[in-house]
Amino acid sequence: MLGYNFSKYDPNEHGKSPFEKLLDLFLKLLIYTNGDFNEAIATLKRNNVKFRMEPMETPVCHMAMVFDPDGNTLCIHKRKQS
Repeated sequence: MLGYNFSKYDPNEHGKSPFEKLLDLFLKLLIYTNGDFNEAIATLKRNNVKFRMEPMETPVCHMAMVFDPDGNTLCIHKRKQS
């Protein structure tokens, strides 16, 4: 017979997940770079974050795309002031 075994969830059991580590880095970027796009990109590169799309400038914004540890794409975007 198929049964279920429930146990208490402990988020600290194995430390932080790769996503949580990357999220921590992004939150620190917001604090340390104060919204400076170029400084944020430099910090990501210093931390060996893999880029899907290198930083680029468009008429309305600056943007780049990076991979999270699970291979998902995250976009870093800063709109230009009009």
